[in-house]
Amino acid sequence: MIAAAPDGPVANLDQAPQIVLQPPPGDTVRHWLMPLDAMDPAQRRNHLRALRDILGSSLAFGPHEHPAVLASLGIGFDGLQALRLPLPLQQVFRRQAPAFVQGAVLRSAGQLGDTGPSAASHWDAGFGQGKTVWCLSLHGRHDGVQLLKEKLEKYLPKEFLPQPLTATHFNGPQGAPGHWVHFGYRDGITDVRIRGVNSRSSAPDPIDCEPGSLLLGHRSDLGDNPFALAAWPDLVRRFFANSSFGVLRKIQQEVDGFEAFVGGREDLRAELCGRNPDGTVLHPVTGDSANRWRLDLKQDPQGQRCPFGSHVRRMRGAGDAHGLDRPLLRRSVPYGEPLWQPDSDKEQERGLLGHFFCSNLETQFEHLLGQWADRVPLGSQDPGNAKDPLCGNHEPDGSTWVRANGTALSGLKPWTVTRGTLYLWYPSRFAIQQLIDDAEFKAIDNWPLAP
Repeated sequence: MIAAAPDGPVANLDQAPQIVLQPPPGDTVRHWLMPLDAMDPAQRRNHLRALRDILGSSLAFGPHEHPAVLASLGIGFDGLQALRLPLPLQQVFRRQAPAFVQGAVLRSAGQLGDTGPSAASHWDAGFGQGKTVWCLSLHGRHDGVQLLKEKLEKYLPKEFLPQPLTATHFNGPQGAPGHWVHFGYRDGITDVRIRGVNSRSSAPDPIDCEPGSLLLGHRSDLGDNPFALAAWPDLVRRFFANSSFGVLRKIQQEVDGFEAFVGGREDLRAELCGRNPDGTVLHPVTGDSANRWRLDLKQDPQGQRCPFGSHVRRMRGAGDAHGLDRPLLRRSVPYGEPLWQPDSDKEQERGLLGHFFCSNLETQFEHLLGQWADRVPLGSQDPGNAKDPLCGNHEPDGSTWVRANGTALSGLKPWTVTRGTLYLWYPSRFAIQQLIDDAEFKAIDNWPLAP
């Protein structure tokens, strides 16, 4: 186990959502966006209890359990209100996590760069303000996920489980092994891990971070611990400890347009990303096999191997002009068939079901998208003025993107369109139990608001 920060609660990572501690098993994911309805808090608690009982070992916690199907449950702030979370605890969220309380719709334009076709007014049903209160996700092998899906549908009301969002990992062009994305890059090269936890990750270029960068109630890489809650009783500290914030973001990808821009220039495809399509680094320093994967930006201070404007360099930031690491855990899976697959439907929608985890939505998720992707990052030596080449919401303003050799390119387009975003809280085992059996919480309603 990992010791907690001195100003935090006693660490017990067996209480933490396993989706944060371990890479999911298998290649398939299903996300159910459970709607806000007329159920009273007692009925909703009964459904939460049923979910816990049906999922059993799949709703696993801690770093030692390895279920064949991994279930996780994210709850929006509206969902906590629907469960009648005591007002003092709501106040903790309001003070410490304003982005979570406001929700992604209200934050989308100003903090995430979601404007034009990506604006929240165009998002898919289920992602609107107050539309979804819970998000249930199943990661695993297709057959295991299907069996558990059928079990859920048998015992839970149909209106409680709408049609799920489904995505599946696939191999690369010409059957290249690994998990790939539609733009022709191998995925999963990096994986954010809590330092000291054996995550079973096979990522060749992992990023280690302090527990508090992913879990509440611990000290982060920045040295802070906003959810230490030293003035609160132990019950409240335990309620927030070892939970995490998550983001579900559906991203449609305009693959044809991207491929037309690349025009078969694989060297350009590599520079736009900041890695070769197979995930290896551009122009490794030595012939050491490990250096084929390790992206050490300190060894490239002039951006001659990994361009300053590349996607990886913007999102990684470690040791670069950004100055501070902002770890963001990804559990994302592409949806739709890849264009390189034989007989794939050219007209179908394809993209990414982005699934991200962090302890601070404002300084991690929103900073990466709003500051590092939607504009040239402050302090960057990027000589161009374009947004992130892969996920930036580009506008026809004549912006230029500069390659490693100094060649300036124009004509970048928004090759991704946001189809919806949810801000969620992933409770610990202890917190789920408290939400089900709220006897202890009744007294909290009479406490003064946040001390």
